[in-house]
Amino acid sequence: MAFYKNKASQKIGVFAYDEVVGAAKTGDAANITGQISKDYGSAAATNDTNPTEHDATNFPGLYVFDITQTESNCDVISLKAKSSTANVVFEILTFHTEPETRAASIAAGSIAADAIDAASLKADAVTTIQSGLALAANLQSLSEILAGSVVASGTVGIAGNDTTHVHLHDLTFADGELNDLLVVIYDASGNQKHARWIDDYVASSQLATVATLPFTPVGTDLYWVLSSRRDALALNSSYDPAKSAASQSSVDAVPTAAENRAEMDSNSTKLASIETDTQDIQTRLPAALTGDGMMKSDMLYVNGTGQSNGDLNLKIDAVGANALLARKLIEADRYIDTSGSPWQVVWIEKGTGTPTLADGNELLRQDLFDTDGVALVSEDTIPGQTIEA
Repeated sequence: MAFYKNKASQKIGVFAYDEVVGAAKTGDAANITGQISKDYGSAAATNDTNPTEHDATNFPGLYVFDITQTESNCDVISLKAKSSTANVVFEILTFHTEPETRAASIAAGSIAADAIDAASLKADAVTTIQSGLALAANLQSLSEILAGSVVASGTVGIAGNDTTHVHLHDLTFADGELNDLLVVIYDASGNQKHARWIDDYVASSQLATVATLPFTPVGTDLYWVLSSRRDALALNSSYDPAKSAASQSSVDAVPTAAENRAEMDSNSTKLASIETDTQDIQTRLPAALTGDGMMKSDMLYVNGTGQSNGDLNLKIDAVGANALLARKLIEADRYIDTSGSPWQVVWIEKGTGTPTLADGNELLRQDLFDTDGVALVSEDTIPGQTIEA
């Protein structure tokens, strides 16, 4: 219901319910009091000390409070009733007030006579808008500004229309002058607008060629040719369509599925060759290593072919500068270093020092073990056994 703000002689009804009996409570008016809160403020006792029972027979449990104008002078009014009778309960009621007089109910006669005249309303509106603009006198009208975005407009003609051609009736443009501009066609029967770029315009028939439309234009439809151009590059004086086409043709074509497959097969062959070489290396490495993973000193083990050192020397020569270190190892002077444990065999670059002293350019150092894998630490363990580095 509507509850008006700041208005006298209004009423609020509450419902009394006996929660033990499970029915409306009648005859309890003298025991009921109320509290009012305005705009969710502090509560105060209602001016109407006890409500009036409305109709115990037809509306059992309904009691009515009289609300004063002062009590209604708020935006939100809340009423909480209570009874001194045991087990009688009420719901808290909250109302948002509203003004009794609305703009829609103001009588026309209370408005000045010229205010309801259309011409006067228009003049007043223009004056109000212009007064709020700092440079209103220098502004162009909205229609003048929008006019530049529409090249032409009108009703669709009746000749030559189909789903890819539109008769732009009453136009005087030359052949191709509307090409690449945007045309909006209004389908009156479907109440829809469709936008298409103009691919070609023929002046003699006034027909514009467009991408396929979902309908065939007729003489009751409308059109607007807008100044939006499909290819902005065409507005640039340095744009050369011929050069652009040449650039486009120079772009490499996308490979076909067959070409992609051939490339993959070629890569697979190369990978297989790498895998074979890797496996060959893996089969040679174990023969060149001792039981503890050290490289054997005998270069025949490393070679893996049984070739003599002389043959191996020739092969290293053929490799080039990157094999210089390996060549130095083959030609190097060697001595046994007994200063530590186990003893070590030491390679020094040939001609750079005394073979029995650590005074040359050292190239490599390896621990010494007997064939049983026992580290050599003295002369007693050497006789009768082969020494392996």
